[in-house]
Amino acid sequence: MDDRASKLLERAKKLDDQAFYELMAEAIECAELFKEMDPIPRRMWPAHLIQELYDEQNGLCARCGEPLSLDEKHVDHMIPHTYGGGNERFNLGLTHPGCNLSKGAAIDPHQLLRYLEGRALNLPRIPR
Repeated sequence: MDDRASKLLERAKKLDDQAFYELMAEAIECAELFKEMDPIPRRMWPAHLIQELYDEQNGLCARCGEPLSLDEKHVDHMIPHTYGGGNERFNLGLTHPGCNLSKGAAIDPHQLLRYLEGRALNLPRIPR
């Protein structure tokens, strides 16, 4: 590859990275607004919900796909609670503790914005 093409690819990568970080910053700002407007409390999970999630996942971890024990599991928010992820059933999955804790704060900003859009559609109307 010639030097000009290499420089163009490098510039494109920098622009792509910049756009990603800008989108992520906007998504996080939206999540913070939702946490202020409509906070979602953490909660204890009923045994029947855990059993239903386990059955729906065929006894496998929602993150790594390996067999899961009901004695050692986490109820994971696919959109993390720290980003405004709620307790809606579609946002929950059972995982190994290590799988849940190792994901950290990694999240796709497009996925986060789609989730927040759904929350926005379900916010109670604020009277004027």
